[in-house]
Amino acid sequence: MCACEQVTEIDIPEEESRLTLSSYYISGDTKLKAHLTKSLHILSTEQADNITDATVQLYEDNALIGQLEDGLDTISWSWISGTDTAGNPIYETYIADISRVYSLELDAPLQTGKTYKITAEAPDFEPIMATQELLAPPNITNVTYESESSLNAFGETSDKFEISIQDVAGEDNYYEIALFRKDNSFTPSPWERDYVEPGFTPDSEEGLQGTVLLKDDLFDGDNYTFNVLN
Repeated sequence: MCACEQVTEIDIPEEESRLTLSSYYISGDTKLKAHLTKSLHILSTEQADNITDATVQLYEDNALIGQLEDGLDTISWSWISGTDTAGNPIYETYIADISRVYSLELDAPLQTGKTYKITAEAPDFEPIMATQELLAPPNITNVTYESESSLNAFGETSDKFEISIQDVAGEDNYYEIALFRKDNSFTPSPWERDYVEPGFTPDSEEGLQGTVLLKDDLFDGDNYTFNVLN
């Protein structure tokens, strides 16, 4: 038996930093948030700097509807730590996160069927933009939950969720299934992401952060039932 090894050095060229914008929004939202940073070299170990002197604007069907303003976004939670002598709950509060964001309070909620565009311009950077059409949410026709009713790939007992979706025919549709649990010990009660894994549905696969991904190749236009495990 023998083995060989070849070491190849790859020269990775330097690249100029570019604006990098991250934003998540859905139909019905009345407030928009966006994080704006600069890109880093693939070998860089530094933190991506926030860009605070940019102009970030939102368009609806190519009509400007507002400018996002830079500021701090603070998320805090409260929980019941006990009761007073009258039996009333005593709350304690902590700051969960403080981040730099661009935000915009909308005069009207975002609408399904509309196309939204975000643009960002900052000194010393090329301007960027992103466009997204807000599609209608998937038509979920039924959801059932069965506690400890199935075995996962490792033979462990798992909870099972069965979800039925009426797929739209003639389109390439992709579905991501995520599970959130509500922690009622906090006020307001936060929804915390929980892990789900593929059940025994053909072509389903694991996604990032404990999600399940599914494409409609096998059920285009049909009412399809699949399952995920927790």
